[in-house]
Amino acid sequence: MGYESSLHDNKRIGIRLKYLSNGEGNLRDSIVYSYEGSHIEYDIANQQYYVKESVYGFVRPPYTQRWLGRSMQFNDKLSSDLQKVYNEESPVRYSKVTENYYVNQSYKGAAQFEYSTFQRYSFSTFGGGAPYKSVGRIFFSSNYMGSNGLMCSTMELETSPRQFPDFFVSTNYLGKEINLLKKTDFKYENSILTPVKRETYNYQQILTPAYNSLKVRLFLEGESTEYDEVYSFSGLDSYFSYGTSSLYGCSSTLVSKKTETFDGTAPLEESAIYSYNNDQQLMSQTLSTSDGRNRKDIFVYPANYLSGVAWIDNLISRNVRSPFLEKVSTIDGKVVAGIINIYNSNSLLQTVSKLKLSQPVALSLFKFSNRVLGVEPPTGTLSTFSSDSRYAKDYEIISYNNYSKPQELKKLDDAITVYLWGYGGQYPIIEIKNATYAEVVSVLTQATIDNLNSISQTEATMESLIKAASDKLRSDSRLAKAMVTTYTYKPLVGMTSKTDGRGIKETYTYDGMQRLQAVLDHLNHVNRSFDYHYRSN
Repeated sequence: MGYESSLHDNKRIGIRLKYLSNGEGNLRDSIVYSYEGSHIEYDIANQQYYVKESVYGFVRPPYTQRWLGRSMQFNDKLSSDLQKVYNEESPVRYSKVTENYYVNQSYKGAAQFEYSTFQRYSFSTFGGGAPYKSVGRIFFSSNYMGSNGLMCSTMELETSPRQFPDFFVSTNYLGKEINLLKKTDFKYENSILTPVKRETYNYQQILTPAYNSLKVRLFLEGESTEYDEVYSFSGLDSYFSYGTSSLYGCSSTLVSKKTETFDGTAPLEESAIYSYNNDQQLMSQTLSTSDGRNRKDIFVYPANYLSGVAWIDNLISRNVRSPFLEKVSTIDGKVVAGIINIYNSNSLLQTVSKLKLSQPVALSLFKFSNRVLGVEPPTGTLSTFSSDSRYAKDYEIISYNNYSKPQELKKLDDAITVYLWGYGGQYPIIEIKNATYAEVVSVLTQATIDNLNSISQTEATMESLIKAASDKLRSDSRLAKAMVTTYTYKPLVGMTSKTDGRGIKETYTYDGMQRLQAVLDHLNHVNRSFDYHYRSN
């Protein structure tokens, strides 16, 4: 791995990745990076996030003039560590990045990535119904008390009101999100780079409120009179200039993707179109191929139903809106597949049902779970949940553990399977087919199961605990019909072993970059090995 200076406007700003290399001598494989179109993403800091207030005493200017006031100073940069994050440590973005691939030091091809650039927009307007606001003023007949102080002796209300601007509105947009616009894969043959595949992406930019504030400025007034009268402020709120400031973030959604594959003749094209609902959830995706066929997936979410079904109303009340409840797939306008997910009172998946079809069904004869028969969302009106009669239960999750992980699962026309989890609830470690969780607890005890998730366990002790538990499950007569499979892991890397129902163990080893290197059989002989090389797609 190597780095180089990251350049912007001929200035060295940090470092960037230059190459990745693996191997030795002539057997070295590498990815070498090149960059174009740099820009710095610091504009996010140029907002009035940080406000500093300064209060000034009463100061005596020349003989005929007095000043009295308090000012608000606004800093347009973040302070302290925040300023470093958004200014000094702002990332350098590139509009084009190329990965060049070398195998055994021989150039094989490249992948080129093109990105959108960051843009920032802002505008200000005056609002409040009227451009000015009338306010009264107080003035003092006064005497001095030193150069930095003022003592007032009499006070009167000025009869004629003054006018000040009411308020202004400032809106700032942080601009377009950085998105991948195009990816092109090249092969290198006969000293020429030739494209073999190109993917082009289009996005819709969506503004989302991210930060709202009120900007306040206090007018500073001075007067010059023969009686040395000084105008001051009473009811300070009347003398502030108010300005609302809104900072908007900008997110984006993918609306289309085109894939071109080049084989030396006419390119093969596939296009995908994506549509979204008002919550910016994927509502449908349509894939069109070069042979003229169209596959469409339609998604239905919890908020897309009328209230009245308890488990859906529970999802809404818990603000669980992201998982789809129904997905229907069509090919050339006919339904070919469907899936419905039902959730329990804890908003966890409970049952999964799938369409059982002997042949494709016309849309006019199919019922979406939130529409009447023959109506495809988003057309038509919402209804309460009622699915097509051809759905059948595929599997059911009977219970979950304290980590909200599946504990008992029953597939269609199959026996119950129990899963025990370990390593702090991260990984499934024991699978027991043809047994219930209650039967497993009667053999192991709940304390033994809980100990498998103790954070004090090491990899070595976990292997011992898992083996002891599995041996007990396999040997107990109460689970004579059960099939027990066990798994061990290296956390954050991968599975290190699997022991099947026959007691045959398979071991997995990893290289220095934590990639799967070899699969060993129960005699520790290499069954499969893996070598890694870089090449273009």
